[in-house]
Amino acid sequence: MNAAAAVDAADAAERSWAWVLDQVRWDDDGPWVGTDPPPASERDTVYEGVAGLAFALAEVRLARDWSPAESLLAEAVVDRLVRISPNQFEPSLYCGLAGSLTAIALLDRSAIDAPVQQLQQIVTESGWPTTLYPDHDRAVLHDVLVGNAGIVLATAWLDDPRANDLVTAGCDALLPGATETSAGLSWPIPGEFSRGTELPNYSHGTAGVATALAVAGRKLRRADWVEAARLGAQHVLALADLRDGGCRVPHYVPHGDHDEDPYTYGWCHGPTGTQHMFVALARAGVESVSGSSCTEVADRCLFSVIDSGVPARVRPGFWDNDGRCCGTAGVGDVFLDYYQGATDGQADVYLGFADTLAQALIDRAVPNPSNPAQVYWQFVEHRRQLPLLDPTAGWMQGAAGISAYLFRHARVKATGRDATRLSLPDNL
Repeated sequence: MNAAAAVDAADAAERSWAWVLDQVRWDDDGPWVGTDPPPASERDTVYEGVAGLAFALAEVRLARDWSPAESLLAEAVVDRLVRISPNQFEPSLYCGLAGSLTAIALLDRSAIDAPVQQLQQIVTESGWPTTLYPDHDRAVLHDVLVGNAGIVLATAWLDDPRANDLVTAGCDALLPGATETSAGLSWPIPGEFSRGTELPNYSHGTAGVATALAVAGRKLRRADWVEAARLGAQHVLALADLRDGGCRVPHYVPHGDHDEDPYTYGWCHGPTGTQHMFVALARAGVESVSGSSCTEVADRCLFSVIDSGVPARVRPGFWDNDGRCCGTAGVGDVFLDYYQGATDGQADVYLGFADTLAQALIDRAVPNPSNPAQVYWQFVEHRRQLPLLDPTAGWMQGAAGISAYLFRHARVKATGRDATRLSLPDNL
């Protein structure tokens, strides 16, 4: 990507962020996102709500000074999340209290007391029960998105002595939640949620839990947590396709007829996310898993992503999403991480692929018909009669997350490998 294209990335970032800001609505309780009032369970989440705006605002602030309107929004987001924290009982990173804690810390670290105290109030010996499934009252999940692992990552990332007891409570709940396998340990989603299948990758599976244990074990010098993480990695690696120099783990195990392709390549269920586990283990002092170097396996994960055909839509159902969770922006962010931290002579490869991903986002940006100065993205669900989905503004599946990647990409291109990196709990 040449210098002019880098300018295009910055331009696309500003235009899409302007569209996101136009989707912010206000009522007496503060801001919310969308054309219609969202359900109470979604209004304040990282995944698609107000807390996700904080993540985007933090990235914008690294690119330039906030406008007065952005400063006002940031203050209002912090104010709302602090106010609701004492009555917030969903604990998770992407749908609840740990997400509020992270969002507040990104914008105003002095204001974290309320969510920290509430997480302390609602923890049990099994960790934090979710409220997302009313038919399964007090169910405890262990994954990154809505379970204990995500809360461990958030409280460890906070790097505050007040949160260390939360890290410990979460890890002490994760260990007995493991299932022994022929290869190591797994943390499958409970059967009532999983339809009898395991999702072993990062967002809902063992890879995410092992990452959290490795991060926490390194931070608090707990060798037992690191060892559990290593055993989790052994299980995941036993499921992996390691042919042709790559590493990819099936989306579902057993695959059955869930998807047309057993493999996906994004942050959530593909090697883009799963490589975090091997990075976390290497940082925690684990040199190898099942005889394979942790750093080499992480590199193999990246090779599988590049070799997959991403970001081309090579067939119906393959790469129809450009968001952070399941698509192009989430992959791009990881490749920028590798570019900025490269010590293996592959920096140009990582940046080149990040360039390709940014260009795909620029090319796929859709001008807003009511204001062509703004752009957004529309994803595709090929199984629907009308496959083109409505644009959304959220962090994980919408324009806020994509805008953040484009802001970062343009900034890294302009500044170089030493550009400041936004630290987030689950992007190592």
